[in-house]
Amino acid sequence: HFDHRFVRLDGRNTREPNLLNVHRIPRRFGFDFTVGPRLRRYVEQHRIDMVHAWGLDALTISSGALSNVVPIVATLMHPPSDRSWSRWFQAVATHAAPALATPSGIVQRRAIEAGLDPARTVVIRPGIDFHALHEAKRLTTRDAFDLPDDARILVTLPEPTRAGGH
Repeated sequence: HFDHRFVRLDGRNTREPNLLNVHRIPRRFGFDFTVGPRLRRYVEQHRIDMVHAWGLDALTISSGALSNVVPIVATLMHPPSDRSWSRWFQAVATHAAPALATPSGIVQRRAIEAGLDPARTVVIRPGIDFHALHEAKRLTTRDAFDLPDDARILVTLPEPTRAGGH
């Protein structure tokens, strides 16, 4: 059994319902240096063993606040194609030595080409097999189903039901 806690580094003071039990650490402006100490207090108070930072902004804040406190894993789904983001990552990596999780080999290769240590990167693919989707799309044609070119096609998974929202 693992206890997961979610912290949102957020500047908005919203009244939206907190359905996922997300703790908010508010910030007044983009890169707010007062967020770090509050994040560190939260991690120490709840005895957090590892931080998963989603995005470069979260990584920068968490690594600055939690240097040598807990291991940090960063997930960068779509890092910019220029190398400026890798300089940020390398700057914070000297303090916290985070691991980098990427969704594809292309993103991982871009990170390594930008100067990141290959030993600290890993590919964690999404739960969708895009190769299988592309193969099925290639094999499935309108002609195979004897459909005219102007026919609309609706694909649903699983079987259509009211409970499924179809």
